[in-house]
Amino acid sequence: MPWSSPSTSPGALDPPPIEVLDPEHAPRPERVGSGKPALALIGVVAVFGLALNLLPERPGPTSPVEATLPAPISATSLPDRDRTTLALISDETLPLRLVPSLAGYATLVGPAPNAKGGWWMIGTTIEPTLLSSADGIEWQVAGSFPATPGISVRVSSLIANDGVLLAAGRARVNDDPRPSSRLQTWRSADGALWVPDLVAIGPAFSNIDVVADGTSVLVSATDGNGHDWIYRSTSFSHWEDATFTSSFREIVRAPKGGFMASTGTGEVYTSAYGVNWNRNNAIESGFYTQWGGGVLGLTADGEGELLIITPEGRDRISLPADLRGCDFEAGPRGFLAICRRTTPTRFDLYTSPDGSQWKRAQAELLTDTLTYIGASDAGFFVSTPDSKRNLVVSQIGS
Repeated sequence: MPWSSPSTSPGALDPPPIEVLDPEHAPRPERVGSGKPALALIGVVAVFGLALNLLPERPGPTSPVEATLPAPISATSLPDRDRTTLALISDETLPLRLVPSLAGYATLVGPAPNAKGGWWMIGTTIEPTLLSSADGIEWQVAGSFPATPGISVRVSSLIANDGVLLAAGRARVNDDPRPSSRLQTWRSADGALWVPDLVAIGPAFSNIDVVADGTSVLVSATDGNGHDWIYRSTSFSHWEDATFTSSFREIVRAPKGGFMASTGTGEVYTSAYGVNWNRNNAIESGFYTQWGGGVLGLTADGEGELLIITPEGRDRISLPADLRGCDFEAGPRGFLAICRRTTPTRFDLYTSPDGSQWKRAQAELLTDTLTYIGASDAGFFVSTPDSKRNLVVSQIGS
């Protein structure tokens, strides 16, 4: 459906307001996990002030108005490459391997690269736990994630930005009768000391994600009424509402800087700093996900074609019939196609280094539910629930 700006006047159809917290009115969130008074946190931050200067300085807007800024992608800056590429499925297969060191968690987010080498993940049972891996395959507990008695924390997204870990999720007071939750971020330079930041309070948040480009950080979420929100910050102490439509699919870093967002109908909007968003007709309509410094998209016209956009140019790849209607993800070693089949319900998995040649996993997954977790340089991670609703994780190389 056509895009329209959210109304600024109250109306019967408007969702309940979300409380965006600013420095003058927001309660300062307690540091969770240590049980020490806030004064101790001030001391720690003072001692490690240099280490927690988490995001390097980068030119940004001096006012909230971006109307004069160029879109981060233009038709002339990204030449088309081979637009007639035809993808093929080879006869080779790849092993699908269980990952016992990631079994037993209710949720997993990541992996995110460690600035010193290796990878981080966050697994949650009752409370979140930080996990680390040197090779992206074998994982071990690296420490506890911040938690406070009486508050339930669910981490939904984990990324690395300029060597700093950024997590986003929700927190809820267990004995609070109101159906509200706190949208939060946590940041860490080393995985040991985490600084929590309260973004907003509203109806139970879900579909929480975080994306960053330099000093601009965007947190997106869906509230309990089905309304999508975007919050932006450059300092973590103040978050502003940067929502431009009531429904969007995913926000990613644009290949030449700034941000891209796909709506539910595949329309693409871009913003140089995440403040003002504009429809960008130079980018073909589609549904995009992050792929390193570029993006991977799937055409919104139902033609079954992949769209690959990097800082060097754009490519369009026609998919074989077996891959049409599949979901696509991207990682350090290429792409993953997740294809749901019926009678009986099962999933076929295919990988490709560049979208032109695909290999099928040697085993199909007979399950009603398959969740994509993420990717390391060792491959992709997917999970299915066991009888206790804990995750059984499989890894597929490429």
